[in-house]
Amino acid sequence: MKMLLPLALLAASLPAMAAQPDVLPVRAIGLELARDIAMAAVEACRQDGHNASAAVRDSQPGLRAE
Repeated sequence: MKMLLPLALLAASLPAMAAQPDVLPVRAIGLELARDIAMAAVEACRQDGHNASAAVRDSQPGLRAE
């Protein structure tokens, strides 16, 4: 009986999993926000006495800001 409940729940969830689309939405930040993030990181390091550079990347192969 204990084995039957998990199997029933799995069987009930299969149609919901099959109905999901093959395409996933992608969120990306704008260039201005990427630049602001990089500049804020560099400035925070500079205030702590460190020389640093920063890069902001998204899920695509390219950089958003350097």
